[in-house]
Amino acid sequence: MKKFLLVITVVGLVLVTGCSKEQTLTCTKDISSSGIDMLQTVNVKFVNNKVDTMNTTVVVNLPDSYKSYADTFVSRFKQQYESQYGSYEHVKIDTVKKSDSEIDVNIDFDYKNMTSDEKKALDLTGSEKYSVNKKTLEGQGYTCK
Repeated sequence: MKKFLLVITVVGLVLVTGCSKEQTLTCTKDISSSGIDMLQTVNVKFVNNKVDTMNTTVVVNLPDSYKSYADTFVSRFKQQYESQYGSYEHVKIDTVKKSDSEIDVNIDFDYKNMTSDEKKALDLTGSEKYSVNKKTLEGQGYTCK
């Protein structure tokens, strides 16, 4: 009986202190078009097998022939991503010209604080489980670790 009470006490303490399991899913995808190379990386943080936050980074590498248009590309990327995600409270976008040949776009999604309407509008509904998200991203051509 004492062992049973001890086990119940330990389990209770673990639950009260918030023992949680965290995992991160990292997936990458290379995209090339018209000589422009892009590497898209998606990082999804899971807490207790539920999506917590997501981050998408797009690194754009311009060939020499497009370097003089780097500012135009930055402007277009800002416009594109702001129109797509800019009106959502729990989405933060940062577009940076690292050099004349590299542009980085970083999009952070505070998924756990999004309303169901935001998730639906951003097409982020579906399973929040690690295994399902991994399978979905791999089905979209990403390589996941």
